[in-house]
Amino acid sequence: MAKPGRFNHIGVVIGYQPGSSVVQTAEGNVDNRRTAHKSRSLSLISGIIRIR
Repeated sequence: MAKPGRFNHIGVVIGYQPGSSVVQTAEGNVDNRRTAHKSRSLSLISGIIRIR
């Protein structure tokens, strides 16, 4: 089982400025199964899937 917060989370990117090291996300299952808008460092993101 993965440690909490390590490769076990999904978020939808809702904002990004080219050249920035941060993305804004909408995420589910945060803080006891609630949704949240977060700012995440690109260095903490393990993968991105782009859907057009």
